[in-house]
Amino acid sequence: MLSSRRSTRAFLLQVLYSDIFVPESENNFDIFRETYRDESFYQNIDELYFSRMRENIHANMASLMAIISEFAGKFDIETMPKIHVIILMIALSEMLHWNISVPEDVIDEKISINEAIELAKRFSDEMGAKFINGALGNFIKNRENFQKNPVKNYQFFS
Repeated sequence: MLSSRRSTRAFLLQVLYSDIFVPESENNFDIFRETYRDESFYQNIDELYFSRMRENIHANMASLMAIISEFAGKFDIETMPKIHVIILMIALSEMLHWNISVPEDVIDEKISINEAIELAKRFSDEMGAKFINGALGNFIKNRENFQKNPVKNYQFFS
């Protein structure tokens, strides 16, 4: 069966969300896999994409959080809904890290943004989708300015 990036992104979002609450457990993925093993959506998971993205997001946490803080406008990252932060981290990680680490499988920025909006519609609400769209649009327009600013040390996952 052909894997689906959309299903994988949704699964990644759920596992990353669980990582917030059970940070010491490397087994969150195993728990989800065992729970949903027979579900049709799990049959479509791209495990290579999932594992690389999860690893990338954890490894680049400080810079991703600094980018979100910079481009989230008037919203404070400390009080922002965690689901929004994770959706933004997935999209930013695709745009900044995936295309470099897996050059044979480039993901267009427009796809990353559209998929992030779809995740927000599914796991948040219409206002969340608008916020995600605005923050990512702001990042695309002002990416060069960010590179001049130092990265703050944010912690999200312990």
